[in-house]
Amino acid sequence: MRRNRLIIFIVITSAVLTSCNGSFGTLIPDFSLYDNLLLNKVRIDVSYMSSSGSEELFRSLAEEFSSSNTYGIEVGFTDSADPDMVITGPSNAAEMLRTNQSIELSPFISNSGWGFDDGRSMFYPAARKQTQYWDLARKVTSIPVSLNASVVLVNTDLLKAAGHERFPANWYVFRHMLKNLSAVYSTAMGIPGGAFPFYSFISARGGSILKVFGFSYDFFNPAVNRTLRYIRNTVEKGIISVEQTEYSVQTGFAFGKIPAVLVSTEGIPPYKKLISMTLPGMNWQPVLLPTKRPGTGTLVNCIQAAAIMNTSPEKQLASWLFIKWLTEDQQQREIARVTFSIPANRSAVQGILNERPASFVPQWLDAVSLIDSGRMDPLPALYDFDQVSELFTETADRILEGGWVWLETFRLDRAVGRDRTQPEKTENN
Repeated sequence: MRRNRLIIFIVITSAVLTSCNGSFGTLIPDFSLYDNLLLNKVRIDVSYMSSSGSEELFRSLAEEFSSSNTYGIEVGFTDSADPDMVITGPSNAAEMLRTNQSIELSPFISNSGWGFDDGRSMFYPAARKQTQYWDLARKVTSIPVSLNASVVLVNTDLLKAAGHERFPANWYVFRHMLKNLSAVYSTAMGIPGGAFPFYSFISARGGSILKVFGFSYDFFNPAVNRTLRYIRNTVEKGIISVEQTEYSVQTGFAFGKIPAVLVSTEGIPPYKKLISMTLPGMNWQPVLLPTKRPGTGTLVNCIQAAAIMNTSPEKQLASWLFIKWLTEDQQQREIARVTFSIPANRSAVQGILNERPASFVPQWLDAVSLIDSGRMDPLPALYDFDQVSELFTETADRILEGGWVWLETFRLDRAVGRDRTQPEKTENN
């Protein structure tokens, strides 16, 4: 019996200490692969796969890095299917590592010559969590570049006119307030369509779409069902308005017809621009969606992460040096200034909040301050999360159209589970 236990212990320990490519890399990184490399005139091709639509900014940053780095590294962008580096979302990065298209990044992160001084501690914990996954051992899929988060924009004039001095931090008071507002205004709150706003409500109500250990999904659970039923009921009563595009919600708020709207932080500047044209005297501010848990918090998403592809060691190292440069304070602040995403680097955020530069929208700065000081609940980083979210959106649409909540979530749970196990069955066959 002891011998069997010893064998099992050795096997598990070997698996934990070994990275996905079979060499030491997760807990004991293999540094030797990148020793004595000559980077003079190395060119890397980057593919931009993020949905945030800021490729031109990253092209500009690539040109700056190419002209200023001391290694002679040249960075270009490509539409080729074989890039050296990819800027994408964490879900896609996890899938690329899972299928051996990209490499696990522990050897770079912990490297005494090339790595970060304090590992990944410079990044927000939520960003770190989204850019890794567990398969016997922790594997770092990518390096976080920027985040966004859910916030509520509130027209304080409309709120006070309806007898509410402030936006509540308690979920039950929040529900009561929305009901009162709907008696005064045609809609108390607007939320855009898509999965992210629904996930935000589920998280605020203390629920999750994942099973306990976070390795798989659980859509057929009481918290998800109750949240979807609550949203549908409030839509039917005219308390909440769910739109397929954010534009109709945006105009309703900007023209002083909707007291509150749920938005992502990247969406705040367009509101500022529209309000300045419609109701420039409006008093409005960001707040966090109330939660059932103690303290304040919101749902965040790493919208841009950098992964290194499984190419030559020289190109991998060159890609790492470009990524490391992108995560420095100056570049992080520039990305935030242009895209109004939140820097993944915490010190860059602190610098922006301390200085409050005029180039940033004041309400965006206030929102980031609330997010920075509260709890950050990250979206899942599972390899198929993007595809699953599309199925969830379709399910939510059917529920809003009158579908049975428990039946729709049950079908979604079954479909997602079937899709996740089908590739394994195919491989075994």
